[in-house]
Amino acid sequence: MKKLLGSTIITAFILSLFPQGSFAQDTKSVSLYPSADATIVDSDSTVHGSEVTLKCRNDATSSSAFLVKFDLGSVPSNAVIQSASLSLHQSEVDGNVVTLNVYKVTSTWSESTVSGASKPGVDLGVVYGAQSVGSNVGQVTFSQDFSDLVETWISNVSMNYGLYFESTKSADSADYDHTFGSRESVNKPALAITYSVPDEIPPVISDIGITTISQTTAKIGWKTDESSTSFVEYGESSSYGKVAGSGDYTSTHSVSLTDLKPDTKYHFKVVSEDMDGNKSESLEATFKTKMSGEDEDKEEEPKTEENISDEVSPPSNLEVISGIDQDKYYAELKWEHSSTMGIDGYRIYKSEEDSTSYVFLTEIGADKTSYKDGEVEEGKTYFYVVRTVKGDLESRDSNEEVITIYGPDGEPGEKDFSFWKGLLILNLTVWPILGVWYVLNKRKKKQGVNLKFGTVAGPPSKKGKK
Repeated sequence: MKKLLGSTIITAFILSLFPQGSFAQDTKSVSLYPSADATIVDSDSTVHGSEVTLKCRNDATSSSAFLVKFDLGSVPSNAVIQSASLSLHQSEVDGNVVTLNVYKVTSTWSESTVSGASKPGVDLGVVYGAQSVGSNVGQVTFSQDFSDLVETWISNVSMNYGLYFESTKSADSADYDHTFGSRESVNKPALAITYSVPDEIPPVISDIGITTISQTTAKIGWKTDESSTSFVEYGESSSYGKVAGSGDYTSTHSVSLTDLKPDTKYHFKVVSEDMDGNKSESLEATFKTKMSGEDEDKEEEPKTEENISDEVSPPSNLEVISGIDQDKYYAELKWEHSSTMGIDGYRIYKSEEDSTSYVFLTEIGADKTSYKDGEVEEGKTYFYVVRTVKGDLESRDSNEEVITIYGPDGEPGEKDFSFWKGLLILNLTVWPILGVWYVLNKRKKKQGVNLKFGTVAGPPSKKGKK
């Protein structure tokens, strides 16, 4: 228990360090290598796409630059790019330090045909990265973050034709030659991307139930498979018109409706939205408030026969099983769908006395065929039936199911009655023994013998006799 409590406190502390929604996105990192690259030499028609090097050079006769393209197909199109870093590996150096600039390519090219005489279009108006390249051999990482450029590519805001690398010539026009590994080499160019994918799956709504109905109020509860908001849209028709609830994030929801009219049928649906804006809505269901003058404290509505119609078929094959979850007993109901089309849902009725004292328990959506009743006690017997609801009409009862809530050892009420069983056994054992002792002792006294536990008196004295 102490270990569990300690773990819970630690987990709660860690979670408190993060804002709400920080776990709603799945963060991933990937390193991409070129799908194509090539050196191009000014005014030269020679193709260098299959070489193991990429060259950035300048001499008296010509200069060279190079192209690199990365395939971003492994990054989802809806990804949010958090960082993107570009790196090269310098394998040889000859000459001065230069600044290597990065530009965006604006037209298509192929490494099997591209050359200085047929190079693609390049936007030289925007420098996306600039890195000083010296005499050291090894990795060269650009200090700029390429996130914005990568995000325009994956979202198709601009076409991904790759990058163009060109050096800024030194003022004295001295010769230089910087060689980097191509995609055919061991030390390839790399684009390291960290991104997150927004959650686009709405919360799953389940276990909708009306826990309390009075003349002017109703309480509606449900569950979701992730933290989300709690709202109920309701009104006297399917157009609703009113909303109640909370924007707090939780997976167990409860909303109280407090402005209702007595003896009025209300339509409602529950709405939950997760931290990423994904919204789920339940199917429409209905309930009816209590009549004026009806006991406000009574939260149970007796089952009536007023709106029964044979046009609505009841659910079939109702079954009920009992169980225990975290030391709390429950009765779980399961049935098969009604054969009537276009139904609104199912109403569950329960009795703790007999087959004639049913009261309304809850109403659930038409898509559900099960319900877990957690308001049961060990050792008690419960009766259940389910009806189909369509508009103002209800079907006749399903088959009736009766269940006694059993304890862990298979006996009903074992924990509740163990004390009384023990007392009964004690009485059945001790009182007969005491009764036998009492009878024997009384008989011995008549004979002049005083019978005591553990001792027997001697014969009576003969005082006064000689």
